[in-house]
Amino acid sequence: MTTLATPQTEVPDRTSIQLNRLTGLGGLAFIATAFVTLGGEFFSDDTPKEVVAWVQAHPTQIAVNGLQIGLQMCVMALVLGRLVWLSGDRGALRTIALGAIVANVGVAWAEVGTYFGLADAGQRGGGDGAVMALFSLVRQMTFCDGFLFGVSAAVASALCLRASVLPRTVAWLGVLLGVFKVVELPVQLAATGTPDGVTGPVGTVLLLVWLLATSVTLLVRPRRG
Repeated sequence: MTTLATPQTEVPDRTSIQLNRLTGLGGLAFIATAFVTLGGEFFSDDTPKEVVAWVQAHPTQIAVNGLQIGLQMCVMALVLGRLVWLSGDRGALRTIALGAIVANVGVAWAEVGTYFGLADAGQRGGGDGAVMALFSLVRQMTFCDGFLFGVSAAVASALCLRASVLPRTVAWLGVLLGVFKVVELPVQLAATGTPDGVTGPVGTVLLLVWLLATSVTLLVRPRRG
């Protein structure tokens, strides 16, 4: 007599569940620390003299903020890398996503170096021209990681959508976020001629909403993957 085999559902082991929860906690930590960065000072209308005075008065704060950015990007890499792993994909999309994640971390730590350089110039009482040049570099570096992050977020979310790692709404939100970040800078440049504008805050809101939903999913439903 022939018997039909019953499909087996793979159950994640304890380590996988703990990693999912750790990733979720990392995402929530990213959100919490996102509200304590400097940010605003680099996009103010202060005069060059006011900028130089501020830099010279806050070198430690600037350096700490730079380090925070680098660590935040490492956490984001953990979240995206974990999603790619949970999708189970072993093809070209996985390679693209992981490559973009690694490259994005590299750009982030290059940005950290500009923060350290600005902090050092302020601490040493560097000339106004040197401080302003580094200040402008730090400001412009904030726009340099959007494309790579967008590629990694879009591909990772698409893999999660295909493998049902995340709820469909959250996965589609991740795809939307990724596409938005990829086109964000060209659209902003075409619209205003400068890299900063309304697209920045919109992208930030999308990022925080998606990351919150993803982190909560990994915490509350760690077996989903």
